[in-house]
Amino acid sequence: MKNWLKEYKWKILLSTVLTMLPMLIGLLLWDRLPDVITTHWGADGVADGFSGKAFAVFAMPAILAGFNLLCCLGTAIDPKQANQNKKAMALVFWLMPLISVCVCTFVYSAALGRAMDMFVIMPLLMGVMFVVIGNYMPKVKQNSTLGIKIYWTLHNEENWNMTHRFAGKIWFVGGVAVMLTALLPAKWMVTVMLLAILLLVFAPMVYSYSIYMRHKREGIDYSIPAATKGQKGAKWVSMILVVAILAGVMVLMFTGNITYICTDTALQIEATYHENSVVSYDQIDSIELRKEFDVGVRYMGFSSARLSMGLFQNDEFEMYTIYSYNSCESMILIRSDGKVLAINCQTAQETEELYKTLLQNMA
Repeated sequence: MKNWLKEYKWKILLSTVLTMLPMLIGLLLWDRLPDVITTHWGADGVADGFSGKAFAVFAMPAILAGFNLLCCLGTAIDPKQANQNKKAMALVFWLMPLISVCVCTFVYSAALGRAMDMFVIMPLLMGVMFVVIGNYMPKVKQNSTLGIKIYWTLHNEENWNMTHRFAGKIWFVGGVAVMLTALLPAKWMVTVMLLAILLLVFAPMVYSYSIYMRHKREGIDYSIPAATKGQKGAKWVSMILVVAILAGVMVLMFTGNITYICTDTALQIEATYHENSVVSYDQIDSIELRKEFDVGVRYMGFSSARLSMGLFQNDEFEMYTIYSYNSCESMILIRSDGKVLAINCQTAQETEELYKTLLQNMA
């Protein structure tokens, strides 16, 4: 591991710097970028995810740079990478910088009002990626971090080599096919592209299994060799990372609370994972309790299985602010200075009690 890191330290540093290059571009464009930026588009090509300018400029490249370092670390831990093909190693160092620059370029272009057809861009970008990976696949030597890592390839070098030569060909052809889906109508493009991706993923596995079955008939051994210290370390590091990520996701998805404090002069809202808010009673124009409410889609803020908070958009109000428990359909709508605030508690009964308390305090 130490020798690998020492040999490739400058490439690791350069690839990480290039992954964060969009930060510099974002700073140069800072005054021209809007405060809210589109960062996600749905399968229909319509923008459905938005973030603050700071997150788009700094957090997105930083997250990708973190993934780049994790990929490098995972590769360094694998002892079989010591003799890996130099050209194959290019995938480790330059794939994430390419993704970062391309994705951030699209985000900045959309933010500056330059229309971009995502139904054309996405298949072209993914197709190019498949073509590049397909070109390098036959060069990848047997290892535990790069390539098609399934039982039959990991435990027989001939199986590995034959599978990766086959995968290289179909990924190259499949990449070209994915690019051509940009010429299809939007409703067909997504379906055809997904089917092509599934084929590229599963066809090499089926091919590898067919080789394994032939080898089995020929009596070729696929026994599992004793794991090296590096492989054991990589396994534990991977398990810890996966558990940590899953635990973090579970915490964000299923925890958090919204607390409402009704003082003599204002409603104070304290929320986990989002900024707090204060609404003075004398600023409230009207208040309404609804048994059902169409939340719409998130524009900017926080959403999980438990909570929805921040700026949302629906057909009735266009843009409004919400602090909501997703388990409760009842909603209190507070209108103030032409703006709408939607709040609720964990149950309809608690929401109704909060509504009555607010009415009393406003009287």
